[in-house]
Amino acid sequence: MIDLEERRCDVLVVGTGAAGCLAAIEAADNDAEVVLTSKGALGRTGTTNIATVEMAAAIGHGDEEDSPWSHFTDTVIGSRYLANQELAHILCFDSPSMVYYLDSLGMPWDKLPDGRYWQRPMPGMSYRRGVCYDAKTGKMLQGVLAHAVQQRPTIHVLNDFLVFRLLKSTDGQIAGVVGWQSAVGRLLLIRARTVILATGGAGRLYKICGMDTGATGDGMAMAYFAGAELQDMEFHQIFPTGFVWPECIKGMGVASSVLWSKGLRLYNALGDRFMERYDPARLENVPRDQLTWAIHSEIREGRGTEHGGVWLDTHAVENWQAVKTEFAKAYARPQSLGIDTRRMEVGPYYHYTMGGIRFSVDGETTILGLFAAGEAGGGLHGANRLGGNALSECAVFGVRAGRAAARRKGTLPDIDPAEKSEAVEYFYRVLDRKGPGRLPRDIRTDLAEMMNKYVWVLRAADGLSRALESLGELRSEANVATVTPEPRHHPSLFDALELDLMLVLAEPIVRSALLRTESRGSHQREDFPQADDEKWLCNIVVWRNAHGDAQHRLDPVRFTHCTPPALEKSSAWVTP
Repeated sequence: MIDLEERRCDVLVVGTGAAGCLAAIEAADNDAEVVLTSKGALGRTGTTNIATVEMAAAIGHGDEEDSPWSHFTDTVIGSRYLANQELAHILCFDSPSMVYYLDSLGMPWDKLPDGRYWQRPMPGMSYRRGVCYDAKTGKMLQGVLAHAVQQRPTIHVLNDFLVFRLLKSTDGQIAGVVGWQSAVGRLLLIRARTVILATGGAGRLYKICGMDTGATGDGMAMAYFAGAELQDMEFHQIFPTGFVWPECIKGMGVASSVLWSKGLRLYNALGDRFMERYDPARLENVPRDQLTWAIHSEIREGRGTEHGGVWLDTHAVENWQAVKTEFAKAYARPQSLGIDTRRMEVGPYYHYTMGGIRFSVDGETTILGLFAAGEAGGGLHGANRLGGNALSECAVFGVRAGRAAARRKGTLPDIDPAEKSEAVEYFYRVLDRKGPGRLPRDIRTDLAEMMNKYVWVLRAADGLSRALESLGELRSEANVATVTPEPRHHPSLFDALELDLMLVLAEPIVRSALLRTESRGSHQREDFPQADDEKWLCNIVVWRNAHGDAQHRLDPVRFTHCTPPALEKSSAWVTP
C-alpha cells in the first residue's frame, strides 16, 4: 500500500516552463511560500526549452514606427477577431517591460552595437518586433528562469511530480491538489491557498507533434474535470513545416516563420510553386494557419511527395550559409542524417494549443483561487496565434498570475473530505488495473492516431462524430489497461494517470470542433468551408456540471478596443 503524505504552502504552481517559473518567482517576491512542481526536471523538460526563436514586443528598436497598439491590432486581426481584447491589450502593452525584466534576470537578448535590442520580422506582424537569443531563445530563457527559481529559498521544487486531481473546499474554492511523484514512489496531497496551472499545451494528444513529450494538457483536463470553464478548444495551431521524412525526425520543425521572408519557397510534387495560387501577393510569407491549410490541401488532393509532404526549397535564399549558421539548431541534426537542406520534404505538425482554461486579466479562472498562465490558458489568441506571442504570453501572464495569487489573503481552505476520498480512491483504482487490457502507452498511441485522423487540419461532422465514439471506446479500454506493479518509478502508472487526463480533455476539443459550423483560422471544416461572421464572432465556452455532464455556451466577442471593418474578410486570401 502506498500511503498518502501531505504538505502545505501559500501558492502552488504546477508546471516549470516560462509561465510557471515566472509565476513562482513573482509569488515568492511577494512574500509567498511557494511549491513549484514539474512532471520532469526543472530546467531540462518542457516546451519552453525547445522554443527556438522570438518573443514579440513592440519596443521600436527594429522599426521606430512600431507601437504596442500596432502589435495589438496585428494580434486581433491574426486571431480572426476572436481574441479576448482585454487580454490582448495587456499582452501587447506589457510585453516591452517584460523584455527589460527578463534582461534584469540575466536573459542575454541579442543586441545591436549601440545596446538596443535586435528585432526580427515575423509573419502577421507589421513591424520587426521579435527579440531573441541566437535562435535558442527558449532554451536560454528556461535556464535563466531555472537559476532565478533556485536563488529563491521560499520556492520549493518537486521534480517528477504528476498532479492528477484538483481539490476544492466545501464552498467550491480551490484548496489543493493530489499528485504522484514517480521517482520516489510518493502519493502526495498539497494544500494551498491558491493554485496556478502553468502546464502548457496539449499537442501530445496528436500523432505528429513538435512539443515536449509532457505536453498532454494536464492542467486543462484537471480544470475541466473540476468544473472550470475552458474556451476556444477547437483551435489548435498546426505548424506548416515539419519533417515528414526520415521517420526518426518526423514532426521536427524545419524552418521558423521568420525565414519565409528570407526567400524559402514551397513546391508540390509536380514542381508548382503552389502559393502563387493561394496568395499571389504574399506567397509563403502568410500567417501559419493559412500556410498549413495550403500545404495540407496540396497533399490531400494528390499533389504531395512520396512520403506525404511538399518540398521546401532554400535555393532562392540569399547567403544560405549565413542563414544555416544563424539557425544552426534547426539544421544540424538533418545534416547529420545526410539530408540535403537545400530541398527538404515537409508537412504540417502540431505546434500550439490556442484554447485552454478561461482566465481573467490577472489569471484567475472561474474557480475561486485557481489561476492559469501561459499555454494552459485560453482566450488570448482566438482562432490563430501570431509567432512570438507565446513567450510574451508566458511572461506577461505568468507574472500577473503569480502576483495576484500571492496577494490573495485568507486562511488555508479546508479540503472537502468527499473530494479527497474520491481522488485517493481513484488513484488506488488505477494502481489496481491489472488488465487484461493493453498497456496505457499503447492506448495513448491509438488516441493520437484517432485525433490526427478526425480532428486535424480539415474536419467534418461525420469524422468528428466518429471521434466522439472512439473516445468512449478508448475510455473503456483505459479502465482495463494493464498497470504493471513496480516498487518505485511505476512508468505504466504514470502513463495511466496521464492517459486518463488526455481522454478527459479530448472530449471538449472534439465537441467544440463539432459545434463551430464554419471555417475560421486554424479550425477548418470541409462541410462548412466559409467563415460566418453573423453567427460565429463568438467564443465557445465549455465546462462540466456537478453531475459530470458536458455543457457549453456561445459568448459573443466583446470588441472593447477595435471592431472588425465591414470589409475585413481576409480579402487577400484566395481559395483556388
